[in-house]
Amino acid sequence: MQMDEWLKTTIPGIVILGAVGSVLAAGFLWLAGKYVPAFARAAFDRVLHRVIGHFVRPSVKQAVRLHFLGTKNKVESFQTLQLMKFMLSLFVSLSSLVIFVAMLLASPEPVSRMAIVVPMVVFFLGVWNALRTLAIIAVPLYFDLESEIASAKAKVMAEANVTRQS
Repeated sequence: MQMDEWLKTTIPGIVILGAVGSVLAAGFLWLAGKYVPAFARAAFDRVLHRVIGHFVRPSVKQAVRLHFLGTKNKVESFQTLQLMKFMLSLFVSLSSLVIFVAMLLASPEPVSRMAIVVPMVVFFLGVWNALRTLAIIAVPLYFDLESEIASAKAKVMAEANVTRQS
Protein backbone atom coordinates (compact mmCIF):
# COMPACT_ATOMS: atom_id res chain seq x y z
CA MET A 1 0.00 0.00 0.00
CA GLN A 2 2.84 2.36 0.85
CA MET A 3 4.47 1.94 -2.60
CA ASP A 4 1.14 2.63 -4.35
CA GLU A 5 0.68 5.83 -2.39
CA TRP A 6 4.25 6.97 -3.09
CA LEU A 7 3.87 6.30 -6.86
CA LYS A 8 0.56 8.15 -7.06
CA THR A 9 1.24 11.14 -4.82
CA THR A 10 4.89 12.11 -5.24
CA ILE A 11 6.54 13.73 -8.24
CA PRO A 12 9.30 11.07 -8.59
CA GLY A 13 6.62 8.35 -8.39
CA ILE A 14 4.55 9.98 -11.12
CA VAL A 15 7.67 10.37 -13.28
CA ILE A 16 8.53 6.68 -12.80
CA LEU A 17 4.95 5.63 -13.66
CA GLY A 18 5.07 7.82 -16.77
CA ALA A 19 8.42 6.35 -17.86
CA VAL A 20 7.25 2.77 -17.36
CA GLY A 21 4.02 3.55 -19.23
CA SER A 22 5.97 5.11 -22.09
CA VAL A 23 8.28 2.10 -22.38
CA LEU A 24 5.31 -0.29 -22.35
CA ALA A 25 3.49 1.81 -24.97
CA ALA A 26 6.59 1.90 -27.18
CA GLY A 27 6.93 -1.88 -26.90
CA PHE A 28 3.28 -2.37 -27.73
CA LEU A 29 3.48 -0.08 -30.75
CA TRP A 30 6.64 -1.83 -31.96
CA LEU A 31 4.95 -5.25 -31.70
CA ALA A 32 1.78 -3.93 -33.31
CA GLY A 33 3.76 -2.36 -36.16
CA LYS A 34 5.57 -5.63 -36.72
CA TYR A 35 2.65 -8.08 -36.62
CA VAL A 36 -0.63 -6.24 -37.21
CA PRO A 37 -0.06 -5.01 -40.79
CA ALA A 38 0.25 -8.56 -42.14
CA PHE A 39 -3.01 -9.63 -40.48
CA ALA A 40 -4.75 -6.36 -41.31
CA ARG A 41 -3.64 -6.53 -44.94
CA ALA A 42 -4.89 -10.10 -45.29
CA ALA A 43 -8.20 -9.24 -43.62
CA PHE A 44 -8.61 -6.14 -45.78
CA ASP A 45 -7.89 -8.15 -48.93
CA ARG A 46 -10.49 -10.77 -47.95
CA VAL A 47 -13.12 -8.12 -47.23
CA LEU A 48 -12.36 -6.24 -50.44
CA HIS A 49 -12.51 -9.47 -52.46
CA ARG A 50 -15.90 -10.36 -50.95
CA VAL A 51 -17.35 -6.88 -51.52
CA ILE A 52 -16.17 -6.72 -55.11
CA GLY A 53 -17.44 -10.24 -55.68
CA HIS A 54 -20.79 -9.28 -54.18
CA PHE A 55 -21.17 -6.45 -56.65
CA VAL A 56 -19.54 -7.97 -59.75
CA ARG A 57 -20.70 -11.61 -59.57
CA PRO A 58 -24.34 -10.87 -60.56
CA SER A 59 -23.18 -8.84 -63.52
CA VAL A 60 -20.95 -11.62 -64.79
CA LYS A 61 -23.72 -14.21 -64.32
CA GLN A 62 -26.17 -12.04 -66.22
CA ALA A 63 -23.65 -11.47 -69.01
CA VAL A 64 -23.13 -15.23 -69.39
CA ARG A 65 -26.88 -15.79 -69.50
CA LEU A 66 -27.25 -13.05 -72.11
CA HIS A 67 -24.46 -14.55 -74.20
CA PHE A 68 -26.30 -17.84 -74.53
CA LEU A 69 -29.72 -16.24 -75.00
CA GLY A 70 -30.63 -16.31 -78.67
CA THR A 71 -32.97 -13.33 -78.92
CA LYS A 72 -32.54 -9.92 -80.53
CA ASN A 73 -32.06 -6.79 -78.42
CA LYS A 74 -31.07 -8.89 -75.44
CA VAL A 75 -28.55 -6.35 -74.14
CA GLU A 76 -30.96 -3.43 -74.46
CA SER A 77 -33.76 -5.30 -72.69
CA PHE A 78 -31.35 -6.37 -69.95
CA GLN A 79 -30.12 -2.81 -69.45
CA THR A 80 -33.73 -1.55 -69.35
CA LEU A 81 -34.67 -4.14 -66.74
CA GLN A 82 -31.67 -3.27 -64.58
CA LEU A 83 -32.39 0.44 -64.91
CA MET A 84 -35.99 -0.15 -63.81
CA LYS A 85 -34.76 -2.16 -60.81
CA PHE A 86 -32.34 0.65 -59.98
CA MET A 87 -35.09 3.26 -60.12
CA LEU A 88 -37.42 1.09 -58.00
CA SER A 89 -34.69 0.64 -55.40
CA LEU A 90 -34.11 4.38 -55.27
CA PHE A 91 -37.85 5.02 -54.97
CA VAL A 92 -38.21 2.54 -52.10
CA SER A 93 -35.16 3.88 -50.28
CA LEU A 94 -36.18 7.53 -50.65
CA SER A 95 -39.76 6.75 -49.58
CA SER A 96 -38.52 4.95 -46.49
CA LEU A 97 -36.20 7.87 -45.72
CA VAL A 98 -39.15 10.27 -45.88
CA ILE A 99 -41.15 7.97 -43.58
CA PHE A 100 -38.19 7.77 -41.20
CA VAL A 101 -37.82 11.55 -41.02
CA ALA A 102 -41.58 12.03 -40.60
CA MET A 103 -41.75 9.48 -37.78
CA LEU A 104 -38.68 10.94 -36.13
CA LEU A 105 -40.10 14.45 -36.18
CA ALA A 106 -43.61 13.37 -35.19
CA SER A 107 -42.77 11.30 -32.13
CA PRO A 108 -40.81 12.39 -29.08
CA GLU A 109 -40.25 8.76 -28.08
CA PRO A 110 -36.87 7.03 -28.33
CA VAL A 111 -35.33 6.29 -31.68
CA SER A 112 -35.33 2.53 -31.03
CA ARG A 113 -39.06 2.24 -31.75
CA MET A 114 -39.82 -0.18 -34.56
CA ALA A 115 -41.79 2.46 -36.47
CA ILE A 116 -38.58 4.46 -36.69
CA VAL A 117 -36.02 1.69 -37.06
CA VAL A 118 -37.74 -0.29 -39.84
CA PRO A 119 -37.88 2.57 -42.40
CA MET A 120 -34.20 3.28 -41.79
CA VAL A 121 -33.29 -0.37 -42.34
CA VAL A 122 -35.37 -0.41 -45.53
CA PHE A 123 -33.59 2.77 -46.64
CA PHE A 124 -30.15 1.19 -46.25
CA LEU A 125 -31.23 -2.03 -47.94
CA GLY A 126 -32.71 -0.04 -50.84
CA VAL A 127 -29.51 1.95 -51.27
CA TRP A 128 -27.44 -1.25 -51.12
CA ASN A 129 -29.65 -2.87 -53.78
CA ALA A 130 -29.46 0.27 -55.92
CA LEU A 131 -25.65 0.23 -55.75
CA ARG A 132 -25.57 -3.44 -56.64
CA THR A 133 -27.93 -2.89 -59.58
CA LEU A 134 -25.81 0.04 -60.70
CA ALA A 135 -22.76 -2.24 -60.65
CA ILE A 136 -24.68 -4.80 -62.72
CA ILE A 137 -25.35 -2.06 -65.26
CA ALA A 138 -21.82 -0.61 -65.22
CA VAL A 139 -19.60 -3.70 -65.34
CA PRO A 140 -20.51 -4.68 -68.92
CA LEU A 141 -19.88 -1.10 -70.00
CA TYR A 142 -16.28 -1.13 -68.74
CA PHE A 143 -15.28 -4.75 -69.40
CA ASP A 144 -15.74 -6.71 -72.61
CA LEU A 145 -17.35 -9.74 -71.06
CA GLU A 146 -18.75 -10.92 -74.39
CA SER A 147 -15.29 -11.58 -75.87
CA GLU A 148 -14.10 -13.19 -72.62
CA ILE A 149 -17.08 -15.55 -72.68
CA ALA A 150 -16.50 -16.33 -76.36
CA SER A 151 -12.82 -17.11 -75.78
CA ALA A 152 -13.64 -19.29 -72.75
CA LYS A 153 -16.29 -21.09 -74.80
CA ALA A 154 -13.81 -21.68 -77.64
CA LYS A 155 -11.22 -22.98 -75.20
CA VAL A 156 -13.66 -25.44 -73.64
CA MET A 157 -14.84 -26.59 -77.05
CA ALA A 158 -11.23 -27.11 -78.17
CA GLU A 159 -10.46 -29.15 -75.05
CA ALA A 160 -13.62 -31.18 -75.61
CA ASN A 161 -12.54 -31.92 -79.20
CA VAL A 162 -9.05 -32.95 -78.05
CA THR A 163 -10.41 -35.35 -75.45
CA ARG A 164 -12.98 -36.72 -77.91
CA GLN A 165 -10.28 -37.41 -80.50
CA SER A 166 -8.03 -39.17 -77.97
